[in-house]
Amino acid sequence: IYKKTATHIHRSSLHTQHFPTTKKMSLEPVVSKLERFVLYKTQPHMYLVGSDKLQTQYRVIKMDRGVADPKALSDFCFEDPNIYGPNELLDMLEMINEGNKQTGGLVKVVIACGIVGFIRFLDCFYLHLITKRKRVGSIGGNLIYVIKATEIFSLKTDPGPEREKILKKMPSESTSTFYDLWSKVNKKLNPTPKEVAEARYLSLFHVIDFTKYFFFSYTYDLTNSLQHNMTASSKTFPPPPFKDIFAWNYYMTREFESLTDHNLHSSFWVQPIIHGAFLQRKCSIFGTLLTVTVLARRSRRFAGTRYLKRGVSDTGAVANDVETEQIAHIAGINEGIFSSFVQMRGSIPTYWAQESGIKPPILLSRVDSDYKATQSHFADLLSRYKSPLLVLDLVKLSEKKKREAIVGT
Repeated sequence: IYKKTATHIHRSSLHTQHFPTTKKMSLEPVVSKLERFVLYKTQPHMYLVGSDKLQTQYRVIKMDRGVADPKALSDFCFEDPNIYGPNELLDMLEMINEGNKQTGGLVKVVIACGIVGFIRFLDCFYLHLITKRKRVGSIGGNLIYVIKATEIFSLKTDPGPEREKILKKMPSESTSTFYDLWSKVNKKLNPTPKEVAEARYLSLFHVIDFTKYFFFSYTYDLTNSLQHNMTASSKTFPPPPFKDIFAWNYYMTREFESLTDHNLHSSFWVQPIIHGAFLQRKCSIFGTLLTVTVLARRSRRFAGTRYLKRGVSDTGAVANDVETEQIAHIAGINEGIFSSFVQMRGSIPTYWAQESGIKPPILLSRVDSDYKATQSHFADLLSRYKSPLLVLDLVKLSEKKKREAIVGT
């Protein structure tokens, strides 16, 4: 038995829909994503080894650090098409270690539990990995995690031939060690303008706290509603694409996804990360155990802090668009009984703005006599939730001093 009600509140609108119960529905995952990652490095290469939960199958990404100034991820990053067993992987790693012994061999860098994505500013690409996670609940047996720690690793090209040419002229290993140390000190004391800008962009990126309210799952698509994930029509391989407006690592994984998608392996490597909230509680009603889950998905389009982001964009995306899903679950045969209620809220879809402060005045920033942005917004809602859309307007129209009424009429 399953019913889904989707509500759209638009500072907000309301949409209701019931789902037929005759179709076969399941929350069994189409594909289990890789859950354990180990990053290795040699002087010329880096290797990202991903494995399934039971560590019985392994996939490998090879990154060539010798490529000078790569413009795209595909210039230096390649997926090994082979799937390795435990023994086969050990043999391959040992072979890589033997082949690089003269330059330090194969070194384990970090063990991770997920890929946030790849990012590039001006100088080089970086690999962003989830290094710590915490389980916060489950939906139909699919575990949900919150990110607790991440790390960024530079995939910068190695000095290579230039360094080797200089080291050949040096008489001893200690001298070459001194050269490496001198190079690092000189680089820090005399950075180029490009390196200064790179450090600034990297420090700005580090301001983003990925340990607060970022959630993911290896077996459940958190960007889509329970109804979507349960329908039999979605049980195909490769699985249907996730809803990218709620995937906050979309841009960081887009190149990587296309890189591994030629053999359909992107389904194993790439996992969407949502920003929002996840709360789950169990309660007993007349002896029946009920699990209640509240899941909020924040849209990455036209997102921003309160007051600094208001109104609508030219493409129809509203500020602070959040989709909230309330799921009630009673355990039973197979998946049991589920009920889901989805609602969306967002800023009023017209051009308006506010400055920070206590009850700041509302400013009409632009005039859109044809309401084209508003039309685009509702067209997007119809594509997301279908019809009918019921708009719940929370604007105060009766005020001693007109304030909210400016955008409500």
